[in-house]
Amino acid sequence: MRAPRAALVFVLLALFWTSGEQVTHAQSISIESDVAYRFGESIRLSVRVEQAPTITRAAVFLRPESSDTSRVILATLATQDPGLAEVEVDPAQFSIFAFETLFYWWQIDFDTGEVVTTDVMQLEYADDRFSWQSRSVGDVSVRWHDRSLSEGQAILETTQFALGQIAQAFALGQTAPLRIIIYNSTQELRSALSNVGLSHTTGHAEPDLGIILISVSGGAQGLVELERLIPHELVHLLLEQSSPSDSVQYPAWLSEGMATMVEGAPSPANRTSLDTALHSGELLRFVDLCTTFPISAGEAQLAYAQSASFLRYIVDVYGVGGIHQLLGAYQEGTSCTGGVQRVFQRSLDQLQSEWQAATMETPPSRAYLVWTGALALLVLVALGFYLRRHRGSSTSAKPSGEEMSE
Repeated sequence: MRAPRAALVFVLLALFWTSGEQVTHAQSISIESDVAYRFGESIRLSVRVEQAPTITRAAVFLRPESSDTSRVILATLATQDPGLAEVEVDPAQFSIFAFETLFYWWQIDFDTGEVVTTDVMQLEYADDRFSWQSRSVGDVSVRWHDRSLSEGQAILETTQFALGQIAQAFALGQTAPLRIIIYNSTQELRSALSNVGLSHTTGHAEPDLGIILISVSGGAQGLVELERLIPHELVHLLLEQSSPSDSVQYPAWLSEGMATMVEGAPSPANRTSLDTALHSGELLRFVDLCTTFPISAGEAQLAYAQSASFLRYIVDVYGVGGIHQLLGAYQEGTSCTGGVQRVFQRSLDQLQSEWQAATMETPPSRAYLVWTGALALLVLVALGFYLRRHRGSSTSAKPSGEEMSE
């Protein structure tokens, strides 16, 4: 969740609001406002007043949808046209997300002393580098480019199915319109998010806006990947939207565990990673997964696998109610370890030990058995090769009978 951007230019606001003139809405004066932009580069806003007194000062007020505050920018007055004022804005200054709505309005001073404020207008800051298609049902919509209509329909159906699964698993429901934006590569997505400092991600949920942005290749394989990615990001979005305030901090093992849990059956790689750590005694401690996950790929994969398994254990033993009580505890500001102690009357380490014992009783996955079997076979082959070589060396070194007689 992003904190509100306090980007007010106080000096300019003071100039406007203490000018002593009455601010009125444009009624008798004809005002035309225009806006154009190049995604990621610039936003140009202009206002033109026809058959009116000369403009002496004009400013545009800008407020991104995700912000509670506005910024005001003085316009440049056209020297050859007394009825024209223009402003050019760098989107990076506002941290505007792709497909976020930008609200704006003008305040204009005339040489007659009259001050006019226009109605609030809005611009959807869509990524105009691509030609987008969309499908929607109710307040759920998906957008994509350079894919077939059938793929777009499949993405929409995947989203609807995932919403139903999440509601069933965690009783987390949609509370606002939802938009799923699908890019075709990580490069496309990262360039779209570079203005908001997210240039190293492959998927992002923005709860304030009800937007999920995902990168995945086209075709059947991409649709399979979306069946995993969409539920994962939806959990993050719905979890944040259900929080009473932006200050709520859920443990990483809880939020990521819930998100990974709804992806469906564990991937073979995740299951193998968990099985290996269980049997080698190299599990991560959940107290170390309260705030963030490890950076290294191997440990991060294990963290996701552990967290999902841990959440499944909690649901199996305590039911979905156990998850809801945990969420409630953290919404009230309880610490990572304190929430577990409060809900389950045991420490996080103790609960981990109980999960570990129960998980160890579960037969290893087929992938783990195949992996360990292959490893054992490799060891036996290497040992056999070593023994044969060792015997050959010993035989060749033994003196012959003729040599012995000498």
